[in-house]
Amino acid sequence: VARFLRPVNLLQGQIDGAAAGPHQRDLVVRTPLGRLVGRSGSGGGALPPGTPVTIAIRPEALSIGGVVPAGSNRFPATIERISFQGELRQISLRGPTDWPINSVALQSQSRHLQEGQSLTLSVSPEYVVILPGTFSVAGGGSTKPDAGSSDGDG
Repeated sequence: VARFLRPVNLLQGQIDGAAAGPHQRDLVVRTPLGRLVGRSGSGGGALPPGTPVTIAIRPEALSIGGVVPAGSNRFPATIERISFQGELRQISLRGPTDWPINSVALQSQSRHLQEGQSLTLSVSPEYVVILPGTFSVAGGGSTKPDAGSSDGDG
């Protein structure tokens, strides 16, 4: 039974191969955002190239603009909408191939952001979770809290 407790960005992709690096579970995945390095969420065996997978990235795992740490995945995006939610800002963006992406940022660290602004998003491979198989991706790229439930009660 899979149940997401908070919104999550989901991307369909295919395994491209093992990633170079110290972590044996790091894999390269071809996605609508480009090639991303992530960690296999399955405790099972290796996923061979060409295997369809779903990538899950929490909005809070995305870094918006600024310095991109070495080894991080990065891709361009444009801010579509900024919503204020207390101390947080909910940021709706469009990535490569017009893919929808959701992120959050503290207001104190995001005052410089504006709708229509182009920037670079980054995410560490440890926060890019690779799930075997494909899941329904509602609305193009982000689920709401109960999306992905397979128990039939939601």
